[in-house]
Amino acid sequence: MVKRDAGRAILAGSALWWHDLPKGNYDDPAVERFIAKIIDIARTAVHLERGLLPDMAVLVDERAVFHQQCANRMLYPLLYAQRVDTFCHAGISWEIFEQGDFLEPNFPDSRLVLMLNPFLLSRGEIAAMREKLAGSGRTVVWFVAPGIQSPQGFDLDAVRELTGYRVRSVNVEANPRVSLTNYSHPITQGLGSLQSPHSFGAGFLGTDERESIYGPALYIDDADAEVLGVSDALYQPGLAVKAMDGWTSVYSTAPRLSRPLLRSLARFAGLHNYLDSEDMLIVTPELLLLHGTGAGSRTLHFPTPRDVADLWTGEVLTRNAADCQVALSACDTKILFHGDVARLEAAREKGR
Repeated sequence: MVKRDAGRAILAGSALWWHDLPKGNYDDPAVERFIAKIIDIARTAVHLERGLLPDMAVLVDERAVFHQQCANRMLYPLLYAQRVDTFCHAGISWEIFEQGDFLEPNFPDSRLVLMLNPFLLSRGEIAAMREKLAGSGRTVVWFVAPGIQSPQGFDLDAVRELTGYRVRSVNVEANPRVSLTNYSHPITQGLGSLQSPHSFGAGFLGTDERESIYGPALYIDDADAEVLGVSDALYQPGLAVKAMDGWTSVYSTAPRLSRPLLRSLARFAGLHNYLDSEDMLIVTPELLLLHGTGAGSRTLHFPTPRDVADLWTGEVLTRNAADCQVALSACDTKILFHGDVARLEAAREKGR
């Protein structure tokens, strides 16, 4: 667990690690050897190109959370559960940004953008976001009720201006779960069938007396959109896709995607897939962290041929190849270099 946690901090270049320091807690010789090894890897890594690759950009608005009820029913599945249990297991590279970063001129050219909670936006911000999206070729996924809040109250017209969808609101609290009903679209192909439907959304939390139930409940009422799924609570459209002016808008009334659905969205948006399994994956330009959900061999797929080396053992796993086999034991974590092994050797020398 600590190897995985420290590895993520090394790759991202930042972390917050909270832990107790009772007397003797880290005195075991095996722990001391581990800490020495991870420090050695970190000293090498600081001379390599780090920072998470944002093929998928995840946007979070820190202002919006002050304008919803202080409860886990929406924020837990929307902001926390997806980050911990979904994004890392989609086989793609991704990074989190603050909502305002999207309008900066140097925002990365991420082909897939997840707009998690832009619930509170001014008309000027909505216009600027739409201008940035026009002709970008991006696929943007909106959740729950983007743009719905303003100083004057709920504004469904603002939702339409931002997302391109006409939506309706029902003043009830319900479990925001969506079941797919259209399996012919590229986003949903292979995810299930009408006889065995694929569902996604909020689930059991265990930290709130009403679990994932919240309101108001929204549904899509747009004849120009292609409906992919319906709200289980309302029996109305809850997931849809729509071609816009040079970009694609995907609207989900559920606050959380499933791993298979996110993988399919990434494929639809043209993102590179590094890993076919649902193991944990974090990618930077020269480093990669792979944590296995079970023992066995995994195949990593890179966009171009390269060398791959295990930073823990020093073993070079492959040279000048686009695919690399990695053997994992149970609960194993690999911290790998991918690129030109000569650069790795130079970084090791600088680290020493």
